[in-house]
Amino acid sequence: MAGTERSASGAIAPGEYESVTLHSSWLGIGFAGAGAFILVAIAVLVLASNGVGVVSVVIAAIAAATAGAVLFDMPIATTFDAEGALRRTPIRRHRIRWESITRLARNRSVLLRRRTGGLVASLSPVRQVMLVDRMEGNQEHHALRQVIPLEDRPLLEGVDEPPLDRRPTWLDRRKKWRPPSAP
Repeated sequence: MAGTERSASGAIAPGEYESVTLHSSWLGIGFAGAGAFILVAIAVLVLASNGVGVVSVVIAAIAAATAGAVLFDMPIATTFDAEGALRRTPIRRHRIRWESITRLARNRSVLLRRRTGGLVASLSPVRQVMLVDRMEGNQEHHALRQVIPLEDRPLLEGVDEPPLDRRPTWLDRRKKWRPPSAP
């Protein structure tokens, strides 16, 4: 949880979180990138072997759209603070203010058909933005509840708490992301 402040004793006291960073899974990032790469490779092969035609142009357009979605919209990490959420994707950073978010929810697990995944922000009745693709750890969830301003905390009402044994999202990252309160 980057962006935390320590008290004089060195421990983090409740309510002192300035921000909390949640990370997407390497598996999700890898599969999204590999899928886009494979589609682009297929499009190049089809264009090289068949030349420019209707089928090759359609395949190239689908590959370009998929690669663009991965590069511009697949979240690597999202940092929550008092102003909102800052999504970090491979190519850009995207700030979403709390006023723009109408609801936070869990995304559905494809295999389990339950809301056990990461966080999704609803920006309108039809537009949703994935903030992180996996569920946060219990300590990260409590830090998230402290970071969100009081007037915006009803956004979290539909978000289930993670199980007590849930691994934090920073465990698969460099020591830079390790919170000061971690053992």
